[in-house]
Amino acid sequence: MSDGDLATLYHLKNNPFASRVQPDSPIAGRKKEQETWHKVVSDKIGSHASSLNFVIGDYGLGKTHALYHIKSDAEQLDGVAAVFLKMLPEDEVRNFGLDFIRRIFKNLDQRAVLDKLAKAKPLPPADPFHEHSKIIKEYATGVAFFRDLLVGGTITKAELAKRGIRKIPVSTETALEYLTVLLAQLHAVGVLTLVLCVDEAEYIFSQLSAKKAALVFNSLRAMYDLTSTPNYGLKFDKQIANLIFFFAMSADGWSKLTRMEKVESHQGGPIQPLMSRVNKQIMLSPLRKDESKQLIEEYLRTSRTTGKKQSDPLIPYEQSFVDYVFDLTKGHPRNIVERCDYVITEGLRDHVKVITKAYARQVFERMNLSA
Repeated sequence: MSDGDLATLYHLKNNPFASRVQPDSPIAGRKKEQETWHKVVSDKIGSHASSLNFVIGDYGLGKTHALYHIKSDAEQLDGVAAVFLKMLPEDEVRNFGLDFIRRIFKNLDQRAVLDKLAKAKPLPPADPFHEHSKIIKEYATGVAFFRDLLVGGTITKAELAKRGIRKIPVSTETALEYLTVLLAQLHAVGVLTLVLCVDEAEYIFSQLSAKKAALVFNSLRAMYDLTSTPNYGLKFDKQIANLIFFFAMSADGWSKLTRMEKVESHQGGPIQPLMSRVNKQIMLSPLRKDESKQLIEEYLRTSRTTGKKQSDPLIPYEQSFVDYVFDLTKGHPRNIVERCDYVITEGLRDHVKVITKAYARQVFERMNLSA
């Protein structure tokens, strides 16, 4: 369908549903869950303790979507920065702590926070972490060399020697130093809390032998404990921003993790000390009928290209269509979105004036979906 067809039929310049999945699209339902994560963050802003939390749900129930909104909600609060991290199945855990901290620097994208960080005074020359603070300041201003240095980009020994840089994050130990200084510099400019939203967290835990488990859990515990024990392996007495972790994983991944913890209860190990620090488990279930209707209606009146919400639906539809989609999906958010996508895309192509249950049934049959 051409832009002209769209403009004529629906007064649109282009297909507002061109992108199938947008994790940052409006949230519908999940009021209780949203209140929980908002309270977790707001209660811990500027605290001397970190917070460890899990968002748990099966495939398609909205874990990634929830994390995007946790990040977005956190960024609206004074004194809070937030980072979204996505783990991948091919990620190795051999250098987990180093890689995880590099990702924090790579994904810290809140421009207002970076601007504040760029104005932070470096630590005094006599401070053992003076060089770290200078590097972080240059990173915050957007200098590519210093960004590469902190995120694991290609840096030559000649470039380091030219700038007189002696210590860079190439091990978990040095990465923890840089993370500590980052948190100190954030605190110094009024950013008291850093929220870490970690998607697909079960990839961290799915490949764990006993040896790898020790590496992962000890690294996470070291990061968690930085605020309450800032001298954790470091001679550092500055006030630092605390960390709030939100790990998203499937219900099966959570079950495996708790089983590992139970095994350790008889023989000791690194998992129990970390799991004892868990604050909240936010469980995601299928949406109720009223929540599903809210999602469908929000979806049908939100432009997928601009993200802007309209007072009226972009594509006219009958209530029978909304009820039909819920009956088919049983409140499964991803299935709701996919069904709506198919109907709207086909509806634009077919020049239908109103989306009805009957038309939706035709589309689903055409797409070989249960109807």
